[in-house]
Amino acid sequence: MSQKIARVEIIRRDNPSEPGAAEVFMLPFAPDKTVLQVLMEVYGRHDRSLAFRRVRCNRGVCGACMVVVDGRVKRACCTLMAEQMSLEPVGGFPLVKDLVVDLCSQRD
Repeated sequence: MSQKIARVEIIRRDNPSEPGAAEVFMLPFAPDKTVLQVLMEVYGRHDRSLAFRRVRCNRGVCGACMVVVDGRVKRACCTLMAEQMSLEPVGGFPLVKDLVVDLCSQRD
């Protein structure tokens, strides 16, 4: 039996004034894996330059790990991965890099 592969698209950018570019990662699919665990796997095994918030409560309380998953704002630590998903930074806050936004700044 072959393992299912998940297609994870991450919208990335280094500079807030530039348009984002999609980067696709193919990872083993595990229905009990969270989006945060997916991001940690991408960072650890594929691209150490990926920026995302790793400081978290891991209980869906603090909101530090918020990202947009398939067009909806979700907490990465308690959202399960899908076989195909798109991740991008939360809008309305200044972009720092990739999926990291300045949550302390006032929204636009």
